[in-house]
Formats: sequence, structure tokens, C-alpha cells
Amino acid sequence: MTKILHVDDDESFRHLVSEYIKNYFGIPIDSVTSGNEAKKRIDGGHRYQLIISDLMMPDGNGNELFQFVNDRLFQTYFIFLTNSPHLVQVSDPNIFYCIIEKTEMRKLREKIELAIYY
Repeated sequence: MTKILHVDDDESFRHLVSEYIKNYFGIPIDSVTSGNEAKKRIDGGHRYQLIISDLMMPDGNGNELFQFVNDRLFQTYFIFLTNSPHLVQVSDPNIFYCIIEKTEMRKLREKIELAIYY
């Protein structure tokens, strides 16, 4: 079963994305407000096929969460949602990730399809 985690400190945007995914794909989604909450879920045994993360959050950033997941050798597709794509720092060319601006919902849908169906 596909598992998706959405990490964003913006409550209204987090709700919008979660509802969009539930309604469009019919997939339940776990949503958390911070990178620390996401790390606790992952350390608690949750595994996700896809993580959608805001880049800038009060308790850290999406780059740190990406590295946290990558350090644990999990095969996870990662989507950064940001209005500052130049701040994404991914050094491993073998990791599958993409960067989407928060206003590009159609592109988000396409990348989610890629992550969960292929």
C-alpha cells in the first residue's frame, strides 16, 4: 500500500495538499507540522514511498529531512515544495527528487503519479 507523508508548517496549505491527494488519488496521507515530527514518525517505524516536504520550517528544513531519510538508506521519492528552489541542497545524483513551487498543483499531481505508479 502506498504511504505518503506531507511535512509543512503552513496549516492551510498542508490541509489543501492532503485533501487534494486524498480526493484525487484516493490515498490516505500522513501530515505533520515539522521536520522533527517527520523524523519521529520515521524513527518510530513508519516507511513512506513518497515524502512531500516544505523546504523552510521553524525547526529545520527539507534539506535536513531529506538527508535524514537518505542516511537511513530508505528508497523514498522526495518532493520539495518551496517558493525558493535555489535553496534546495541535494548532493547525491542517484536520489530521485524534484522541486516544485507551491503554486504548481498540476506539476505536483504529475510527480505524485510518477512516484506512486511507476
